[in-house]
This record gives sequence, C-alpha cells and structure tokens, in this order.
Amino acid sequence: MNPISNCFACDSEAIELVRDRVDFAIGRRSTPVVVERFRCGNCGESFYTPTQAHAAQLAAANEMRRQDNLLLPTEIVAIRKKYRFTQAQLEQLLGVGPKTVVRWEGGTVFQSRAIDDLLRVLDEFPQAVDFLAKRHQLEVVASVAELSATDIQDWDDGVQFKHRATTTHASSHFTIRAEAIAESPIRSRSTVISIPDEALV
Repeated sequence: MNPISNCFACDSEAIELVRDRVDFAIGRRSTPVVVERFRCGNCGESFYTPTQAHAAQLAAANEMRRQDNLLLPTEIVAIRKKYRFTQAQLEQLLGVGPKTVVRWEGGTVFQSRAIDDLLRVLDEFPQAVDFLAKRHQLEVVASVAELSATDIQDWDDGVQFKHRATTTHASSHFTIRAEAIAESPIRSRSTVISIPDEALV
C-alpha cells in the first residue's frame, strides 16, 4: 500500500514510486546517489518519506566515506565486535565522547582521518588493542582466528580467549599471553604467542 495518497503540492492522487540518481546534500557537500522516493505524475513534484530520506542520507554518507577512503559504518561495527567491545567500551578505548561510536555506526557522523587510521591499526594489530586496553583498564576478549597465526599452537577452532599484552625482558619479542575460555574447564588451557619486534613496525 502506498504510504502517500495525495501530492503535497497539488493534491493529486497520481503518486508513483521511482528510483532516481540525484545529487544528495549533506551539509555543504553533495554526491550523486541512487535514491527511492515518490513523484507526482500530475505536477512532477518529488518527495521522500522519513524512511526514504534516512536511506538516501546513509547512501550519500557512505559514498562520501568511500571517496575519502574512510571506514564504512559496517566496517567500524565489525572491528568493534571483533574484540567484543560495547560501543561505550570502544569510546573509552579511543578516548572519544559518549555516543560518538553510536553516531559513527549509525552513519550520521564521520570519524576523523586520525581516528580512522587508529581503527585500522587496531583491526590489524591486536597488540595495539592490548596496549590501549591496559592503558584504559579495559578487558579484551577476541577469538583465536582473529589474531595473527604466528606461533599459535594447540587451540581448538573458534575457542574464545582473553589476551593481555606484556613485554618480556628475556627476549626481544613482544609477547601476548592468551587464556582460553572454553565451555568446559577441562578444555581450558593457555599458551604464549611470540611476535618478533620487526612485525610490529
């Protein structure tokens, strides 16, 4: 059923759903995107429902992110979930204000270039997450598959674990100590993952 029965401009009932490529503006900037909206067959006026306007805004915002080589909201969500963080915990880890991550993930606010670069570093290097988590007193939880495969031994696929970064004085390696969180205490075990210093530069 058509949610709009009459044209707001001429009151005609000749309303049709169309898909157009338009320049959609966000602030002082605009970009061409394909949007879905309604058009009056009588006067030619076009208009959006609130849902259509929101979808068009997100499409335009995502296109602008691609143009600027910024992470998309879905990619930010994926990085956050990779480490089992809530939105508030990621805000604490990054040192940003309340609801900032909510706005990034909702697509209504763009992250800065500096924050975008930091998120990419956290995605690539779990040890960077450990460093910031320790600094901000957060607990990191991730899956084995999401760490580098370097020197990982005796782990079941999909086992969840907590990991905390430490620096060993016995060698020049950066060490991550991982504690398995298995469904049964019998399956719980720990291991040490050593990553050469050169891998961190």
